[in-house]
Amino acid sequence: MLSCEDFSNICKKHGFTFFSGVPDSTFKSWMSFLKKKNTGLTNIITVNECEATAVCAGYHLSTGKIGVLYMQNDGFAKPSIR
Repeated sequence: MLSCEDFSNICKKHGFTFFSGVPDSTFKSWMSFLKKKNTGLTNIITVNECEATAVCAGYHLSTGKIGVLYMQNDGFAKPSIR
């Protein structure tokens, strides 16, 4: 598994330093890492995916850079049973 430090270095190498989204338990280690000072990364936690999309779009419009949008996943093609 890739460590948070290694992942942050890969992101920085490619110019991805701005993150926004709705974290869930699978992002616990990453969220803790982003809370640390001096990571060189910015993280904006939002209340829903629509807001996170708007935050990343605004970041791009104001800086010309690409933000990273992360979202929760409840599973692929999960059928609803009625």
